[in-house]
Amino acid sequence: MEARSVLRKLAHGCLGSLIIFLASCTTAPTPPAETPLACAPADSAQCICEAQGAQSSACLCATDASGDACYCADPSNAQTNRCFCYDNPSDLNCLTLDCPIGDSARALTTDALEAADRGAWERSRELTLCALRVDAADDRANLLRSQLDLGGEYFAAIGMVGSQPYEVQPGDTLGSIAANCLGRGELFVALALANELDAPKNLTPGDRLVIPGERACAPSVDYLAEALAAEQRGDLQQAWRFIQRAGRGAQEARLRIGSAYASQVTEQALEAVERDCPGARAQWRQALAIDASNEEAAFFLREVTCE
Repeated sequence: MEARSVLRKLAHGCLGSLIIFLASCTTAPTPPAETPLACAPADSAQCICEAQGAQSSACLCATDASGDACYCADPSNAQTNRCFCYDNPSDLNCLTLDCPIGDSARALTTDALEAADRGAWERSRELTLCALRVDAADDRANLLRSQLDLGGEYFAAIGMVGSQPYEVQPGDTLGSIAANCLGRGELFVALALANELDAPKNLTPGDRLVIPGERACAPSVDYLAEALAAEQRGDLQQAWRFIQRAGRGAQEARLRIGSAYASQVTEQALEAVERDCPGARAQWRQALAIDASNEEAAFFLREVTCE
């Protein structure tokens, strides 16, 4: 009896200790206090970065930080460092673009126009957006983007009514036709889309186009004749204006007239530099735009500074 009583007491003591031990193990830890947010509701886009610290590059863009919907904005970019792109995925700074590094907006737009001429429409659009990322005010890039966005509806959108038939002539390009008939060569993009052309550069004599507008359009070969006549008279400025509107067959004349006119502009700038230095520099830039190989204009632009 006495031994049994001792064992019972020992059992009760062990059991009590075990219960206390288990109770201490199963007690939930006190949860840490939540960090209050400066804005609400906590899952709103404007609070996403706030939750992780405004300067943190690991900001959450969704409740599931590892999910596909999470976009962590670049903290080095003032436009995007507070998850701007999460709210504005179509913004130019938020698009994933394959942009050549270091190119100017002008160069990128030229590349975009060349891509459009080949019928590489998606690449043309991408390069256009790259140009606007460099310079959002670039005139040619904005014009090209409008054409690509509106397609065949571009001319109606800018208020042009009516249309005229046009038969492609030898030496024509879609750019020269756009310059002749619409006043600006870059409008060949909308002209191609309005005529459902796959690749504008594949235009051939005899093709028939529909030209927006009510004014009849003269074939571009007329401009070649006018350019040659102006060159013969020594009026290089007028010759240059005409030759830019001539077609592909005028390439040799275009190079010759452009080189001569650029040299003339360079000399005029040199004569004027002492009385109008900024104006002279503008003329040298014009000369390089006409003929990029003009070494004198490039030299003077490098060496001559205006106080």
